[in-house]
Amino acid sequence: STNDPKIKLKSKNEFKSSYGSKYSLELEMNPEKSLEFFVDFYAKDDNEDEYNEGELSDVHCGRIKVIFNIKTVCSDWSTITSVIPKEKFIGWGHKGITKNCYHYCLEQLRVVGHWVKTERWNKKWDGTKELNDDIYQIYLESDVAGMQKGAQKNQFLKGIEYLKKALKNNKPVMVGVDDDITIINDDMTTEHFVVIVGMGKDSNGKFFTFYDNAINNPKIGASSKNKLYCDCKNFKLEGIGDLSNSYIRGTLNKKYRVSQIRETK
Repeated sequence: STNDPKIKLKSKNEFKSSYGSKYSLELEMNPEKSLEFFVDFYAKDDNEDEYNEGELSDVHCGRIKVIFNIKTVCSDWSTITSVIPKEKFIGWGHKGITKNCYHYCLEQLRVVGHWVKTERWNKKWDGTKELNDDIYQIYLESDVAGMQKGAQKNQFLKGIEYLKKALKNNKPVMVGVDDDITIINDDMTTEHFVVIVGMGKDSNGKFFTFYDNAINNPKIGASSKNKLYCDCKNFKLEGIGDLSNSYIRGTLNKKYRVSQIRETK
């Protein structure tokens, strides 16, 4: 009942049958979204025999409804409050830490008993670029390490699943973001780092909450308004954060788009 090139009938579309007989119908589907459609059956008897004169054709005799649901990483979404208490927020200017977002994020993980699995983006030591196994690169502004610029679909799907799993296990996660502040890391995209601490959903969609360690005020840096919304259709994870966050407001994008997700050990 639908004309869709991604739905094919692999079985023969005409077959001999009789009352009480069984027929196996095989469909091949590769849709990009959930869908519903019908398979209709028509009968004909164009052979004369002792019971009829062969006068029947195209009699609608049956219909099967097919429901195909696609489960995405956005399908099952929990509400998880911050896995790091606000009183343990590490803000800009914290004593004994090198003054950059990367080291503040590492310290944010350390104070709750965690660290990143790898501190290096590049797997190679000879300068050849190759993404480390413990990092999900979900977005690129340039072609890097065999990956073309733009959203990285497979990495995005794996990365979002990892974030959900980590938070359920009470693990915060350090992520890199693109904000066009022109500080370039090995992936030629990431310019800032934040820490994912929770997740939830509201009228705007499904989101992850984050701590922004570039702010020294915990009311802003650890604000519950710091949200990165998950766009499963376009493979994006981005948000504007708390409107009081002067660091975000000072960037060209005035928002964060997650570029990489680093696994926590």
